[in-house]
Parts: sequence; C-alpha cells; structure tokens
Amino acid sequence: TSVGKLDGVAVGQSFILGLRRGDSGGDGGLIAWGRDDGSGCLGLGSSRLRPCWGAPWLVPLPPPTRGLSGRERVTELQLGAGHVLARTDVGRLLSWGANHRGQLGV
Repeated sequence: TSVGKLDGVAVGQSFILGLRRGDSGGDGGLIAWGRDDGSGCLGLGSSRLRPCWGAPWLVPLPPPTRGLSGRERVTELQLGAGHVLARTDVGRLLSWGANHRGQLGV
C-alpha cells in the first residue's frame, strides 16, 4: 500500500493511523501501522494479535449511511491507547478497538 500524502497522523499506544489526503487524487481513507493488541484497534476486522510493521495496511471503513451517495471521507481522528474515534465529512462518528470502559460510546 502506498502511503501517498497525508493530512495527518494520530498515535495510539502501539499503533499509528494516517489520514490520506482527500484531494489531489487521494482517497481520504485511513492507513495503519503498528501492533493490534487484540482489541481491533487497527480496524482490520480482527480481534486477534496482529502485527502491522513495515508497509501500512488500508483500513476498511463501514459502508456509508443509507441515502448517501459517493464515498465518505474521514476528516478527523482521535486515538486512545487501544481505540479509535473517526469523524467523517458527513458528520458520522465511527469507533473501533478496545471498549472495556465504554470508550467507544456503544
């Protein structure tokens, strides 16, 4: 996966997410590096231990909310030790990772 240009990065306890530029040919998606501690913090669809050193992984986002056309883009990221909050350009809040203290809001 090519990193391309980034609009920002956010750092968790043992992982990093990069926000790919949403203009100039970028897709506005997320890429991940680091170590998933089993909480799913990398957003790669697995809750087992998964290293992600070296080349970054594309983070798959859930499908857009019903009625939206086009692709949602992540515009803001906040990371905790093992969880992620991401806001999209249509105002949707996505959360994944550790939730043992209710930090995901679900």
